[in-house]
Amino acid sequence: MLTATKVYDIEACHVGVDEIEDILTSSQQGVCRAILAPEAAALLLKNHNFKNRGLKKHQKQFLQAQIETGKFIYNGETIIVGDNGQILNGQHRLTACVASGIAIEVLMVFGISEAAFVTLDQGARRAGADVLAIEGHKNCNVLAGTLRQIHNYYKGAIGKSQASGPAGKELRGDNSFTLELFERYRGAEASVAAMKGIRITQPSVACALHYLFTQVDAGQAQEFCGVVMNGYKLGTSYSVIGEAAGMLREWLVQAATGSKKTFPWVVANVWIKAWNAGRDGTLPKLLSWKDGIEAPLIIK
Repeated sequence: MLTATKVYDIEACHVGVDEIEDILTSSQQGVCRAILAPEAAALLLKNHNFKNRGLKKHQKQFLQAQIETGKFIYNGETIIVGDNGQILNGQHRLTACVASGIAIEVLMVFGISEAAFVTLDQGARRAGADVLAIEGHKNCNVLAGTLRQIHNYYKGAIGKSQASGPAGKELRGDNSFTLELFERYRGAEASVAAMKGIRITQPSVACALHYLFTQVDAGQAQEFCGVVMNGYKLGTSYSVIGEAAGMLREWLVQAATGSKKTFPWVVANVWIKAWNAGRDGTLPKLLSWKDGIEAPLIIK
């Protein structure tokens, strides 16, 4: 029976090449909280990594960036070495450790049966939406996408699938970066609530644009996005910004029902073009977008 007296806080110890060689040559088994030196990680990869899956470059680059920016922290996830001396889990962390040249703190487990290899890494990866849900937020899938699209706008890539992180392009999701974006763009949650249920266009793009327009003029943003979502209401008079939104709604309906796919970044650019036309009072006869044109900026 597990009792409190059998649960211990394992003290982290420095593990270098000599310690790794001693553990493996003496066939030791057990758990070690290790501050693993890059040289020791290199030894494991060189001599004990012959039966693993192929290295995923994007995963290695992501982890290396986490280490180099100080975001890689001890979280209890294990590097596992089998009873045959082979690495069963953790090659990407080891490779990133070597590439960064920085020691990492990890939990290492030695002596696990080689047969256990096929049972590892079968769980679902936690996404940015999951982290937001844990924090108590609502509509988290759309909220996570909205935060990325807001950030994409400032990077000149709204409508694209991936945002650029602190160290450049993110090659995969960074959950801590999602939380950073939430702190930076706190009004995004209100925009997601305001645009909830929109189907005429990609929700994350629509919510991101609602947020961005709100930063310019909250009243105009409410009128513009309300018309895009619901169309004109009988007996209501609209300003030029509302007329521009009506033109956009017609364009979105045609784009959604047409036989040719309209990419999200094209949709986003047309949204901004319509908003700008309403802001400066120069409505075009027809909304359109052509490839090769520089993406527009939102008129302040």
